[in-house]
This record gives sequence, structure tokens and C-alpha cells, in this order.
Amino acid sequence: MAGQGDDQPADNNNGKAPASNNDSTGAKDAAAAAPNVASAQDFQQLLQQLAVSQGAPKPEGKKQEDYKFWNTQPVPKFQEPNLLQTTDGTGEGKTLPEGAILPDHICKASAKPEPAKLPDGFVWDLVDLEDKAELQELYDLLYNHYVEDTDGSFRFNYSIEFLKWALKPPGWKKEWHIGVRAKAAEGKKGKLVAFISGVPASLKVRQSKVNAVEINFLTIHRKLRAKRLAPVLIKEVTRQCYRNGIYQALYTAGTLLPTPVTTCRYYHRSLDWPHLYKTGFSHLPHRSTESLQARKYFLPSKTATKGLRPMKPEDVPAVRDLLVRYLDRFHLKQEFTNAEIEHLLCSAAAKDVVWSYVVEQKGKITDFISYYLLAVSLQNEGNDTPLVTNPLPSPPF
Repeated sequence: MAGQGDDQPADNNNGKAPASNNDSTGAKDAAAAAPNVASAQDFQQLLQQLAVSQGAPKPEGKKQEDYKFWNTQPVPKFQEPNLLQTTDGTGEGKTLPEGAILPDHICKASAKPEPAKLPDGFVWDLVDLEDKAELQELYDLLYNHYVEDTDGSFRFNYSIEFLKWALKPPGWKKEWHIGVRAKAAEGKKGKLVAFISGVPASLKVRQSKVNAVEINFLTIHRKLRAKRLAPVLIKEVTRQCYRNGIYQALYTAGTLLPTPVTTCRYYHRSLDWPHLYKTGFSHLPHRSTESLQARKYFLPSKTATKGLRPMKPEDVPAVRDLLVRYLDRFHLKQEFTNAEIEHLLCSAAAKDVVWSYVVEQKGKITDFISYYLLAVSLQNEGNDTPLVTNPLPSPPF
């Protein structure tokens, strides 16, 4: 129950003091408790004074008018009347037919034959993931300039194998692996300083099928972030998708952008707590000890699930059937072919990236689970020390 601690008894007197057979005893108890009550009131007043001195909590995201780029894009806005417009007549604003914000023919007509001009000193380049040298360049760019925590202590380390697996699913297109390079002498390629990617995705929104692209790995060299290259990259990948007949995209962001269709919360389950604590990734909870934490996260050496085994390519149809039936409960979902399931879960490209398991009972696949490994490196006084290989669920499984 909200607002009631798990270890607190229920208040059966609706907040009234419990009845007593001895009024004098009750009065003494009340007198004895009075200093504690006053102290609690003083504490509440102190908290209020601190809150006033610190000002109101900072709202997530920015004001609508500050989204200078997204205000020009075909996305729902935070402000009226957009959030009052609905497709089912339940909102306060104008009822709209369900579908794309911009019709396909308008998107197609807006796709220019050439990319936008970049700032002086930079050129467009399609990153060739079949070329080992260019793949290494992409790895280096992401490792040094992609996702890290707020104080720069931990940084994601996407392996080259991970990048090949994520960026080359069935139907992938080279023109959706877009880079920006520093201009170099003729005949040579300059340093890769920015990147954005897209991979095909088939979505189902209620009963409508939507061919879309999933945007990922938007990265800009940290020294160039004042040049506002991100909107230019987004516009270029949009142009390339429009030219391929794809007019819808989905993406995730750690910041609030106009306007989320859904949110996702990640949970950590520590596997080697002492190591995570030693490196500063995990903290010691109040009233706990290192030995208690190690015991709490202890893992047995054997699984208790009967019939659990590694997934094989021949399991793909049964796994896809399980996934389809699970996703049917959602209004927005991604659809997968057998080839996509195999690539993501048990292909040669997934080796050492994804681990997939099924539960087989009497010759029937009843359950499956998968996870991928994403290394996290510890940045400590200029040293790059491998911290942990983090098992995370393979979306959307």
C-alpha cells in the first residue's frame, strides 16, 4: 500500500490514539511522546526551509520552445493542441484519423537527391562495415564518444562483433550507416568524427503494419558538439530512408524528447557484487555488510529449470511462435521473420554476443530466454580498465 511501510502495522483506528483503560497512564505516555512530536515537526519545518532555499525541482527536459530542432519535425509536441488531439475521440481537441503525421507522398516528395551541406572542413561518408579498417574506426568513435555515465567513470564498450550483429540484420542497407569525416587530402579519408545508423524494423500498430527503421548509435566527437551536427545527421538518415520508401522511424533516448510513445526501466541484477563494489559501480546499502551483499547475490552453480538447453537454429519456428503469441497482447509491437529471429538469437553473427536458451519438455519448446553481453569499462585516472561484462536482456525478449 502506498505510503505505508511493509514493516508497519495497519492503523485500525483511522489515525486516532488507541483507547486506554488508564487515562493517567495515557496522559503520561502522551507527555513523554511530546518532545518527539515537536522534534519531528521541527524536522519537517527544516526540510521545508531547505526545499525553499534550493528552489523548485528542475523539470525533466526543456521548455517546448527550446526544442528548436524537434519543433520543425513531424512529431507530437508537448504543448497544446497536439496532446489534446486523439484518434479515438476521447480527447478534448480535434479527433484525427489514426495514421502517419505526414502522408507518405509528402515525405517522398521532400526527399532531396543530395545531402545537406556540412560545415566547412567536413564531408559525408558511408561507413563500410565490410571493411575491417572502417569497422575499427567506428568502434573507436563509439568507445571514446558514445554512452558514459554523468561523471565519466564508466563507459559502454561495444565490441566489433556486437556492432556487426546489431548493424547488419537481414535487410540492412549500407546507405543507412552514415558517417561524417574531417576533410582530408584528395584520395584519402579523414578521421571519422560522427555517425548515425538505421536498421529495418517491421512494426504493427494495432492492426496496421508499418515498415520502419530503427535509429541507433548517434555519436558525435565530443569536441564537435557545439557545431550542432546531430540535427544534420538526423535529417540525412531521414532523407536516406525516404529515398528507400521508409517514412517512419523509432529511437530511444536517455533524455526527454518530443514526444515519448513509451518508456523503459532497466534493473540491475549483480552477478559479482564484490567486484562491482570494489570498482565503485555498486554501493554498500545502509545497515548491510560486504559479506551480506555477497551472500544476497550468490548464484548456484546449476540451474533449477528442467529442460533448459542452448537454443539451436531448428528451434527458430517454435521460438518465433512463442514470441508472436506473447507480443499479441500489445498495441505496438515489432514483428520478426524466422531469418531475423535466427540472426538475433542463434546465428554465427550472434556468437559471443548473444546467448539464447529454450526449455524443452516432452519434445515441445515451452519457454525461451536470451541475453547479450555489453562490456563496461572503468575510466580511472586515465586508465582504461575492463570492469564487467554486463548481461542485459535481448530486446524485446
